[in-house]
Amino acid sequence: MKQLIFRLMLCAVTFGVFAQNASAVPMLTFAPLDQSVELGDQVSVDVIVTGLSSEFVGDFDFFVEWDAGLLSLDSLIFGDALDDGLGFSFQDVDSGTMGTVNAAELAFGGLFNQDGFSDITLFTLTFDTLALGVSALDFLGNIGGDSSLALGDGFGGSYLSGFDEGSITITANVPEPGQMALFAIGLIGLGFARRRADA
Repeated sequence: MKQLIFRLMLCAVTFGVFAQNASAVPMLTFAPLDQSVELGDQVSVDVIVTGLSSEFVGDFDFFVEWDAGLLSLDSLIFGDALDDGLGFSFQDVDSGTMGTVNAAELAFGGLFNQDGFSDITLFTLTFDTLALGVSALDFLGNIGGDSSLALGDGFGGSYLSGFDEGSITITANVPEPGQMALFAIGLIGLGFARRRADA
């Protein structure tokens, strides 16, 4: 009887560990996830990895997609998460089609800028705004041509990762009430000056 109870407890603990590991999936996401910006301004968004639980990211390869009618990519700046401080990483950017960019990086040295648990910034995207509207931001994995794989450990292993969709809302540039008041005072002043000149 004691052996049966012990085996059941062992199975429960084992199942609990595997269930916990199965739910702990690294996530690719945007920071901020959703934001608003005025037409004509630039907007930046970080691409980060969250939900790490004793995992180190040694390489990544994926696409970011957006609405090319609303946003135009200005720059992509890699973070230092895969850099060991001596610049030992291979970085590649391919802006092949409108509304997408493929970013990839492979670490060659130690991953000293990671602790295996904290969120890491892979790169920062900066866009020019082109028109009013809401552009979705989305991911598509690309490790080995597999659309579900985007992150690797740098030793040939890859992580199944989750993907969060973000958005950028582009709004009209509305003058502030203070600016409108100054404009109205200026018009009134011009009116008085014109009356004085006519008199």
